[in-house]
Order: sequence, then structure tokens, then C-alpha cells
Amino acid sequence: MTNNDGKVSHYPSWSIKETLLLGIVYLLLCISLRFALFQLLPDMPGLVKPSSDFLRMLSSTVLLIVCLTWLKFIKTDPIRSVGMVKCKLRNYLFALACAIGLYFGSMAVFKSFGINYQPGLLQERYTVERGLNYFLLAPFAEEIYFRGIFFQACKARFGLIIGVVLSGLLFGLLHFDPRCLAFWYLSIGSALFYGVIVAFLFHYSKSLLPPILCHSIYNLLSEYVGV
Repeated sequence: MTNNDGKVSHYPSWSIKETLLLGIVYLLLCISLRFALFQLLPDMPGLVKPSSDFLRMLSSTVLLIVCLTWLKFIKTDPIRSVGMVKCKLRNYLFALACAIGLYFGSMAVFKSFGINYQPGLLQERYTVERGLNYFLLAPFAEEIYFRGIFFQACKARFGLIIGVVLSGLLFGLLHFDPRCLAFWYLSIGSALFYGVIVAFLFHYSKSLLPPILCHSIYNLLSEYVGV
């Protein structure tokens, strides 16, 4: 919900149960699409197996469509209700500082565990799908769901601190990287800490635009910068 001045209200029109159901719908759609792409389409002549970058872009696109469809046609709430409103310039500058601090802080923790992090572009070839997803689609889709929808529901039900923790925990769990199985706690922990910081950024800026900027810059650093 939004106030008359366009700011995000503390009491959204949706519940935690609704937001979790929305997440389940998203996961089921992604599983169904992947099944179709890998089990059905490869049998058709002239089609090739989709790349991992395409699948990531597809997942972000599905999440964005599911969230916007739910808001528009089920909740009939304006996009402002998830925080898509303007805010002061200092909030964008703070988002930039958060992205830089979170990135180098995470890299310092990784190095302390003996993990030599390399930028994504040194590990995989750059593709249009990869860039579009990391710098645009994922920041918008994930911030709308995890902060604009889920965090607001948790904050309205349990208060700020528990809301921040719960939204950060869900963000961390869904960002578990199976390629880092031996260091699963770092994979989840770094995303959890990021989710906590960005939730506070959303709460105090009263806008989802700084978290989206922070997310995009953080992904940009992860792709181009090595420590």
C-alpha cells in the first residue's frame, strides 16, 4: 500500500502466506519451463540446448512477470506499493557505497577462507543474456519480490528486525550455489548478509530504487572486478 504522498506504507495489502505462495508459483513455473526446454524441445529438429545464461535470464524474467501479474490482476495494487517511487539523491549515493562495501567485504571473507575469487568474465564467456540478466532483470525482479513484497509482509507482521532477518534468510537460501558445496555457509551467508543490508536500505530510503541500484552495481563488480 502507499500513502497519499506516494511513499510506501508499513501495512501492505498482502500476507506472508500470499508471498510464499507467489514464490512457489514462480518455482513451479521455472521447473516446468526447464523441463520443456530440456525434455521436449531438444527432440525438435534444429533446436539446441539452452545455455546457462539463457536459463538465468529466463528465471529472472519469470519472477518479474509473476510478481507484476500478481500485483496488477490479483492484488490490483499500483507498482508504487512495492516501493517503485522516487527518493532523494543521497539514498542512491548510499546504495552505491553499500554495493562497493558489500562486494569488497564479501571478497575479504572469501579470501580469509582461502577462496581465490575471480570475476565472472574470467570464468565464463560474456553473453548478451548474461549482461541483461545480471545488470537489469535480476536486480529488478529479485528486489521487487524479496524486498518490495516479502520483506514488507514480514515487517508488517513481525516488525522491522524480524522482517529484515526473515527476508535476508530467504534470499540467502534461494541463492545457495551448489558449485560451492564445501563452503555452503559462505554461499548462503554472503547472500543473507546482503539481503539484510539491502532490506535496511529499502526501509530507510522508502524506495526500492536504491536497492535495485545496489544490486546492479554489486553484480557489475562481481563480473568485472577481481581481488
